[in-house]
Amino acid sequence: MDRETLITFTRCALAAATAMTLVAFTAGTSLAGEALNRIMDTNTLKVATDANWAPQSFLNDDNEMEGFDVDVAREIAKRLGIEVEFVTPSWDIITAGNWNGRWDMSVGSMTPTKARSQVLSFPAIYYYTPASAAVHQDSDAVSVSELSGKTVGATTSSVFELYLHMT
Repeated sequence: MDRETLITFTRCALAAATAMTLVAFTAGTSLAGEALNRIMDTNTLKVATDANWAPQSFLNDDNEMEGFDVDVAREIAKRLGIEVEFVTPSWDIITAGNWNGRWDMSVGSMTPTKARSQVLSFPAIYYYTPASAAVHQDSDAVSVSELSGKTVGATTSSVFELYLHMT
């Protein structure tokens, strides 16, 4: 994907993500309770995200947070009329739950799973990422089912890897 296409995609996805997230905030305000009150009282939304998940969230050459998830978090704070502060705990700590007030929310392109929903609340899904498979040009495989029993690569600790282990 070239840079212009990526920028256009990101802007469209950001608009959709902002709308979905704001619906979750406004529709669920009564459910937000203490957390939303604390956020508004401190005038700061403390967001946990991964600093090593480019292009979603990463530290740029100036050691500043950048990426799609960072833009989503900034837009949420902007719409609430408050500041945003980023914290970058490890992915394992974010997904473990039990944050104990160390941050208010995570914006980290996290796929909701049954296990994660046991310790985390997913008020809105703000975008979808379709999976795809690529095979060597000499391969006869034309569908994913034809890859059964074959060696397949996937990003580690992702839902794509989880899917491979489940099938």
